[in-house]
Amino acid sequence: MIMKSLVQNKWHDVQTFLNTVVDRLTLQVTHPYTITVFRRCVYLYLLFFYLLYLPIATHMWGELSYSLPKTGPLSGSLDRFLDPLSQSTIAPYWTLFLGLQMTLLFIGILGHTSFIHSVLICYLNFALDNKAWVTLNGGNNIIQLMLVYMIAMRPYGSDGNWRYLRNGITNFAFYAALLQFVVVYSVAGLTKLQSNLWRNGVALYYVLNTDEFTTHFAQQHIATNDFLVMAGTYLTLSFQLAFPFLIWQKKIRPYLLAIGTFLHLQIAFVMGLLDFGFAMIICYFLFHSEETSRKILGYFQRRSPLHVAFDSGCLVCMKFARCVKFFDWNGLIVIDSALDSKHPKLKEVSLSRLRQSMHAIDQDSESLATGYESIYQIAIRLPILLPIVPIFKLFNYLNTGERIYSWVSEKSSWRQGCREGVCQILRK
Repeated sequence: MIMKSLVQNKWHDVQTFLNTVVDRLTLQVTHPYTITVFRRCVYLYLLFFYLLYLPIATHMWGELSYSLPKTGPLSGSLDRFLDPLSQSTIAPYWTLFLGLQMTLLFIGILGHTSFIHSVLICYLNFALDNKAWVTLNGGNNIIQLMLVYMIAMRPYGSDGNWRYLRNGITNFAFYAALLQFVVVYSVAGLTKLQSNLWRNGVALYYVLNTDEFTTHFAQQHIATNDFLVMAGTYLTLSFQLAFPFLIWQKKIRPYLLAIGTFLHLQIAFVMGLLDFGFAMIICYFLFHSEETSRKILGYFQRRSPLHVAFDSGCLVCMKFARCVKFFDWNGLIVIDSALDSKHPKLKEVSLSRLRQSMHAIDQDSESLATGYESIYQIAIRLPILLPIVPIFKLFNYLNTGERIYSWVSEKSSWRQGCREGVCQILRK
């Protein structure tokens, strides 16, 4: 009788636990803001690289494609469906695939998504990637997987009879994406652990001495330093092995994501794997809390225009101004001249101060930002910088950004006079 009572109590506890899990997964979507931010970041990532490849689009997907023919014919209907551009009758219409994909991505970045919209983006991504399959790497693979999961992520919808099922599917897809990303790190870490080069602490040396995956600076100053090579190798290995366990600890998570962001930025800019590095950083948004994701959305949904005074006598400053204006898709940056400012509060600032450091004024609050703080205020208003806004914020918090800004602004060789026509102000 005692044993039977214990079994009944345990079974009751299990039933209670299962009911709690089911209620949590079906009563409401657990991470609607996080899903929204992640979706827009993935779409922004894809659109950025499609734009980057436009000058060589013909060589990527067109008749001059670098892609080698796949061995053997397309064996099944699924192969032909997912790789339509390899079929001679469809291949000439690659521009329609690319144009439609870029249009859908732009619409998705603006927040207009639906089930059909997600399916089309996923399918077109498979079609374009399969055409240029020889250029793919792990970054493309993880994004393809996330696009599949995103089809099932529907955080917003009607409150009809199907809402519980929709909530359950959305939450299941979200947690499946989290686990998928953790598995990537687990496999990467365990695979490295089997290599003698990684266990002996010298793997980074061989990576940095491979011309295709390094820079002259890295070869001269990192690859030749035994301590940096060994530290970088073991830190990378330790990070990948620890990530699957530590990422679930809320107190440790921000520091872990910061370390991972730094790691993948060096993969992007030192090794030249730009798409892979940023693909991994974007997946970090899956681990952001709802509060953080809500604030990120607020950066762009409730930001007021920013008046920025650029020194029109500085070549680098004006090139930066044109770059900012090009990526100001929401029209939130008003370019002004430090020599002839139009904003009343900027007119109150002395010309020497305006030329010494950049000044920016929030149109609504009229708060004044100078130096690196003005760079940060610009960054949070540009959608393309959304994935690395936390880095800007961290630099601002540590005051590292201001020191870097001061060093750059004091470079006399960069603050030379403008050639004729170079420093024309872009006015709004």
